[in-house]
Amino acid sequence: MGVTILAILSLASAAIGVLGAAAVGLASQSPESGAMFAKLGVHPAVAVPSILLMAGANGAAGVLMLKGKRLGWGLYVGLLAYDALRNTHMIAMAGLFAEDMGLDADGGSLMMFKHSVRLVINVCLLIYMHAGGVRRYFGVERKRTSAWAIGLGVVAFGLLLAANFTAQDLSSL
Repeated sequence: MGVTILAILSLASAAIGVLGAAAVGLASQSPESGAMFAKLGVHPAVAVPSILLMAGANGAAGVLMLKGKRLGWGLYVGLLAYDALRNTHMIAMAGLFAEDMGLDADGGSLMMFKHSVRLVINVCLLIYMHAGGVRRYFGVERKRTSAWAIGLGVVAFGLLLAANFTAQDLSSL
């Protein structure tokens, strides 16, 4: 039952991601939005493909989890690891982001609290996905598979972060 709920939430996340990518793509066309993206340190040329990549991975994970496929487990665990790293990064950088966005101290604290709660949820879901019954359902018996899935999330986080910094450097030329 828990796996089915997570799979459906993953599919819903994919649909929301596609809508979000479309909204970012449309918003990036106006000059005011370009200034906002620059202020946030997110380049639309990286944001839209990144959002679509994550939406596709969420959709694939959801479908494969519903089918009980091992790859679905690996994709979902990788996405959880990526999200845990992203939330950890946001907790560490909340003060700077809040300042860049013109938020007061309460806004920075709220941002830190929000990402802390998300991080706790990520860790709980990672623990759940590594429970014996869940691993057996997906046919994941070896610990090495878990290391590969988490490593995938770490690499994805690093690549998306590097792509964003590279796009920012190129746009400043």
